[in-house]
Amino acid sequence: MLLRGQNLIGYKQYPDDVVEKFVELAAKAGIDKFLVFDGLNDVRNTETAIKAVVKNGKVAEANICYTISPVHTLEKYVQMAKDYAALGVKAIHIEDMAGMINPKQVSDVISAVRKEVGLPVHFHAHCIGGMADICYWEAIKAGACTVDCDVSSLSLSPSHPPLESIVTCLKGTGFDPHLDMDLLAQINDYFKMIREKYKEYASNRGTGSIQYEHSRQRNKYIHL
Repeated sequence: MLLRGQNLIGYKQYPDDVVEKFVELAAKAGIDKFLVFDGLNDVRNTETAIKAVVKNGKVAEANICYTISPVHTLEKYVQMAKDYAALGVKAIHIEDMAGMINPKQVSDVISAVRKEVGLPVHFHAHCIGGMADICYWEAIKAGACTVDCDVSSLSLSPSHPPLESIVTCLKGTGFDPHLDMDLLAQINDYFKMIREKYKEYASNRGTGSIQYEHSRQRNKYIHL
């Protein structure tokens, strides 16, 4: 379950007792892994949720929202990862939700977090800026244990890199996930049909570079 810290699954902050009870009941309902983040990258806003997950004997993982600013330095991200590790999380996720990160930045931040914190690192990016697939390759080389993809009919633009392309790129390397391409083709055909059914609701599928100029991601504004 993706959990927005003190905001739970909504866009307003809830009291600690509500957060604790929500996590308790979610755990009882069968959720065994919680990915917790705060849109402002304030670790304090995730403490109650993470502690509740650990208390209920479930797996807590922390998500760091990547952005670019004078205060969002490599050292800042490493310190955040250390703070999350101290709360008992089992993995660190680096998320580029605005498609602004470049390949070198990916390599730097994942390498640093792995070296300084020692937890598994996951990487998640969107294709808004057109560099996510290249960034995935750099993330994998830097030691990321997973990257998030979509089947090709649902991929690119505001979505993630196409799974089939990433799997093909990794064949013959030490990172080959050995996924069944024929089965992936069947899955993709199904979602291609679904996409056609709802095409009237489709959004723009292009990419752009405006986020490189402004270097801001949407969560910072949603959570203010």
